[in-house]
Amino acid sequence: MKNRFIIGFLISFPFCVYGQGLKVLEITFSKSTHVYFPSEIEYVDVGVPDDIGWQKMGNMVKLTAFIEGFEYESNLTVHTVKGIYMFNIQYNMDLQRPIFFIEEVDMLKRFDGKVIEQKGMEVMPKVLATNTDLNKKKDEQSTNKRFVNNAIEIKKVEKLCTAVLKKTPTIGDVGSYKHKVFAVVTGIYAAGDQIFMKLEMKNDSALDFDISYQNFYTKAKKNLKKSVIAPEEIKPVFVMNAENREVPANGGIVKMVIVFDKFFVDENKRLFCEIGEDEARFIKFQINAKHIINAKAI
Repeated sequence: MKNRFIIGFLISFPFCVYGQGLKVLEITFSKSTHVYFPSEIEYVDVGVPDDIGWQKMGNMVKLTAFIEGFEYESNLTVHTVKGIYMFNIQYNMDLQRPIFFIEEVDMLKRFDGKVIEQKGMEVMPKVLATNTDLNKKKDEQSTNKRFVNNAIEIKKVEKLCTAVLKKTPTIGDVGSYKHKVFAVVTGIYAAGDQIFMKLEMKNDSALDFDISYQNFYTKAKKNLKKSVIAPEEIKPVFVMNAENREVPANGGIVKMVIVFDKFFVDENKRLFCEIGEDEARFIKFQINAKHIINAKAI
């Protein structure tokens, strides 16, 4: 998998940025990957710091895998004195390229306020999804079975979901891009004993992406040599816009809000999301525990 792409949601800016153009950085367990930037680095964030080690030195970041053979996709965000860069990180046991030289054309956002619109990057205005009746379809009734007999509670949750859909992105490092389809979590919020997760998808492929399943589960951190521990599923209790099971081709966008009963992910586990059409086309990414703990009030 050596597709070139980016996933970007710029926090605190009045729009979302999607695109294809920034590099995929490959790392491995037995070698270090060195990434050189055109200006001095001020801030570095790695999606899974327990599994990926990093060291900042001037205008260079050194990356190393702490465990062997991890299969998920992580990310790297770098702020330099001139702007912001974002990359995805993949594990490659047969790493052939341990050095990357980054250019300013790879920049996601300049600090002078100019957005780099090169290499296919598209600046898209925010679109507010419309409210819908979640009791119209059978699969929605199944997903939202806890609320079916409580019309007052349904209206309350729908109102909160609508408020979440209106909010600007507060998270910029959770999601993935695969098969020319983006899936990103742009905000996690809390109200009472419930957690509200805003999920956005964009399909840049020439084929519609039909969502056949969405799975959320926790998985214990482990060394691959140790025994396997079964994942623990976390089931949503409500989904707004659950009827949008198709992400249209050629730039189609779908937004939804997924509601869970309150849960926490302890330091020994990771939370994953899987969204799939079938066994051939699916997206998998990790949601860091810090985002659940730091959920914003609606």
